[in-house]
Amino acid sequence: MLKKSFTSAYLISLLAVSLVNPIGIQAQTTQQNIPSSVHLGVKPLEPFVISQNGQYSGFSIDLWNNISKNIGITTTDITSYPNVNALIDSVSTNQTDVGIAGISITADRENKVDFSYPMFHSGISILTTSSTKGKSIVPDIFSKIWVAISNYEFLQVAIAMILISILPAIAIYLAERRDKDGFLDTPNIIYGVFLAYCWCLTGIFGQEERHPSTKTGKFFGIVWMVFGVLFLAFFTAQITATLTTEKINGTIHSIDDIKDKRVATIKGTTSSQYLKDNSIDFVEFDSLSDAVNSIDNKETVAVVFDKPALDYFASKNKTNKYSVVGGIITSEDYGIVLPTNSLLRKKINEELLKMYQNGDYDTLKAKWFGKSTGN
Repeated sequence: MLKKSFTSAYLISLLAVSLVNPIGIQAQTTQQNIPSSVHLGVKPLEPFVISQNGQYSGFSIDLWNNISKNIGITTTDITSYPNVNALIDSVSTNQTDVGIAGISITADRENKVDFSYPMFHSGISILTTSSTKGKSIVPDIFSKIWVAISNYEFLQVAIAMILISILPAIAIYLAERRDKDGFLDTPNIIYGVFLAYCWCLTGIFGQEERHPSTKTGKFFGIVWMVFGVLFLAFFTAQITATLTTEKINGTIHSIDDIKDKRVATIKGTTSSQYLKDNSIDFVEFDSLSDAVNSIDNKETVAVVFDKPALDYFASKNKTNKYSVVGGIITSEDYGIVLPTNSLLRKKINEELLKMYQNGDYDTLKAKWFGKSTGN
């Protein structure tokens, strides 16, 4: 009876101790198991992760250095991955302890890995060539006309038409050269054809006072006038069509303006998934610079990707030829990637909250994105 009472008292004592300080016991155990060093995985994405000569910098790198310092752990190695999916796979298989860049938190990714509290809030946007708002109209008109006449197909047709128009000039010269009272009375064939050609060009507008006097010359003159008017109409229509195409391609203001066009994005990103889900024609590239080059090469009309990265690219481009439009299409949170049930998650979240509260986060964000960007 005494033994039974002692056993009951002992169990009650243990239960009381566990109820009094369960969190403290768990915290002590967790603290003992937190690693002293980690293997960090990154995906270069300016300005979150900037890779230069084997060294890494950027918003995410500075954020991690602050967190790891306060936790008391060191980063022994940094591995760069070609895309976000490769980085997440590395973390999910415990080849990498921590993954950081500008990685969107999604339900599919949460099934493979754990995420910290959000470290950045933004979303997807659109980068395209800058509009001409605020610029001089006259230089822009000349620029667009040059684009039109330098179009390869237009040049082919124009050259063919010019060569064809030489034929009536030759015919008119041959018919008029023997007429002493005519306007082409010259023994020099080349000069005579040149004068006839000039007459063909200016005659379309009715600017010539003298005209062919022979029946043959008048016949070819009439034929050319009809043909010349058609040529002028075609020339004008070709320039107008090219200018209209340039205008359409240059007026992208929102996601609705690209639904019937081809755009570029980055492989393995939420931007790529968004375009796929919304049936928008797109091409994937390994890097943002390659995606932007596709605009310059007329392969695409815009790049759909993370707004912070697009803003940073546009601001650093010295030509000022790109702009980010359409605002935020989809709202996303970025997080630090960790293996499932990682003991670091709680400590990382604590340090993130401290940075939000003491102003360190705002200071760091202003350094890389300016004060106008909100989280």
